[in-house]
Amino acid sequence: MHTTSSFKRLYGMYLKDMARELGFSVGKTHSLHKKGLLKKMEKHLPEELDPRIRIAFNNAKTRCKNRSNRNTKYYISKGIKFLLTWEEIIKLWNRDDAQKMEIPSLDRKNSDKDYSYNNCRFIEWESNRARR
Repeated sequence: MHTTSSFKRLYGMYLKDMARELGFSVGKTHSLHKKGLLKKMEKHLPEELDPRIRIAFNNAKTRCKNRSNRNTKYYISKGIKFLLTWEEIIKLWNRDDAQKMEIPSLDRKNSDKDYSYNNCRFIEWESNRARR
């Protein structure tokens, strides 16, 4: 496939590996590439960034924007917005020592408020699941 080899040439990794690293689907990663947004993302993110940060960031953002049945009921209908920046989520990651967690999970302290720096923290996934 032409796209796969061009990804390897441009980014030093194959499309599926790039998608996994960013926490996106292959289609989303390819779409970002076509729009020229992957290069912009690379400039703003540290190379050593733990892939779990990207996954937490993208999952939380998707919950607030994707109109699936679950997301609409718990996030979109309640007016929950995703207000975190990459810099803020990295600060949260470092503040909460998330790199030491087995499965770090981004948690909203108050589930009625937005994903914002003052309302979020990283906790173990099991603890987050038990809070539901």
